[in-house]
Amino acid sequence: MARKQSPSVRTTLYRLVDVPILLDGVRSKYTDENSDFSWQYVIVNDREALLVTGVMVTQLVRWADTLQQLTDHTVEIGNRIAAAALLIRNGDDAAWALTYGMGFHLLEQAKVDPGFGQRIAIRTVDPNELNSLTRTTLDYRSRTDRLSIPSGEHLRGFGVSDFGELVTRLVAKAKIEGLTAGANPLVIRGADALNMPLGRRPDALLADLDLIDSILNLQAPAELEVLEQLVAIKNQTKLKDRLESQLARKLAGHDIGRLALSWPHEQIDENGTPSSYRLISAGREHGFVQDGIPDLDSLLAPLGGLDPEDRLAKLDRMRIVLFRDAEGEEAITSAIAARKWLAFETYEDGRCYCLHGGSWYLMASNYAEKLSRRVQEIFERDPGISLPDWPADGDEDEAMYNTRAAQSLGGTLMDQKLIHTGLHRHGIEACDILLSEGELVHVKDIDKSAPASHLLAQALVSADALLHDEEARDEFRAIVERSRGDVSEMTTPIRSVILGVARKARPISAEDLFTFTKVNLVRHVASLEERGVQVFVVPIMRP
Repeated sequence: MARKQSPSVRTTLYRLVDVPILLDGVRSKYTDENSDFSWQYVIVNDREALLVTGVMVTQLVRWADTLQQLTDHTVEIGNRIAAAALLIRNGDDAAWALTYGMGFHLLEQAKVDPGFGQRIAIRTVDPNELNSLTRTTLDYRSRTDRLSIPSGEHLRGFGVSDFGELVTRLVAKAKIEGLTAGANPLVIRGADALNMPLGRRPDALLADLDLIDSILNLQAPAELEVLEQLVAIKNQTKLKDRLESQLARKLAGHDIGRLALSWPHEQIDENGTPSSYRLISAGREHGFVQDGIPDLDSLLAPLGGLDPEDRLAKLDRMRIVLFRDAEGEEAITSAIAARKWLAFETYEDGRCYCLHGGSWYLMASNYAEKLSRRVQEIFERDPGISLPDWPADGDEDEAMYNTRAAQSLGGTLMDQKLIHTGLHRHGIEACDILLSEGELVHVKDIDKSAPASHLLAQALVSADALLHDEEARDEFRAIVERSRGDVSEMTTPIRSVILGVARKARPISAEDLFTFTKVNLVRHVASLEERGVQVFVVPIMRP
């Protein structure tokens, strides 16, 4: 007996914006008169739609010539890969896009609503059944990683912080009432695209799409609202223009904000592991293929020597394509806009904005308020010590201050005494001053955010080494023994970290820190506290 067909089928769905004409949602190279692809307006039940279909053909694979040279045998072989996209009208200037095969190549990426699939996932999934998520850490490391727990776990199981992380992809089980697929839990994947079962029949499909549209208007559940701690900037042309101007100046080398490479996992990993890439600049579709993956220097190199505005214009024309093979035959991504590879953080009117995935985000006000309260709590802790004032006449540098402070506190001077291990061949500084009972004091004279971030990073790296690296602990004890002769009281290498922060004119306060420095502080404190190490901030008077 034939198996009964399911009323729904797993589908990849995008949401397109700013498409009063459906054809605007498709890359022109697939719809112009010289294209081998076909397109036509159709009707899905009662909705206007556009169907684009075709085959991407490679007449001769690049490695054919290599085989011919090796074997002296003619190799004539190519690739044929099917692709289709169905665009369905959704309101006056929006549309749904269902893609099949390599159909994601057909879409005009500038029209894709970023994070649409993730927003649906956040509002529908079971918080205790998260399978996988991709996050970008918005601190000095600016790293992106993907975490997976196939059996499912609560958000806490993924170690997502309340602060400084942008989640861009989510896989989890959801139960959506009213869906054609039924009320049973189903796995959905949300990033820019949404992957989930949708109705096979036109009326069922449109009902599912209307349901998804209504879900976008719901509030994120309290347990998952941290995943939306950053708010997308939309329809604010003047603000975007000011932010773009700051990005242009940063590309030209001005000291504005932070710029780093951000790996767009959600557009890549579903399609395989890349071996090479092609940087398409100024409309040249056939730039040479380069091994490996792009880095920030390779992305910015074509912008050298241009005015800020020209750099930004050229960046917006650049694209990156990743390939599964070293020869550049089998593309595993569409031509991803170069700006989607950049992470940039800057300030406008006292508020922090981030560029990620080609879109601008504002840190949510409640997020900023929670962050400030958390930092204030850290500043209000009493470490039980006070650090001596730092003369403002300029005659005493940091090394001299540390020597005097160590004598004042009865501590051991550790400044510039480096610990070398297999993991830290160039050496790390455990602290500036070691007090009894394993209290590590780090001192920094700060008048801008970068040194503060460096201080926090230094504290975390040294604490991590002393907590987990036996070789580092042995080196540390040897340095202490040489310095003061007695290590009998060192029952533990570290119990607390004290950050002594000096600034000219008046003591540093929680509100004086830049936003991303606050993020770094909170993240580092949470990391150390999980390991039983308390953290204190002690402002140093520098009149």
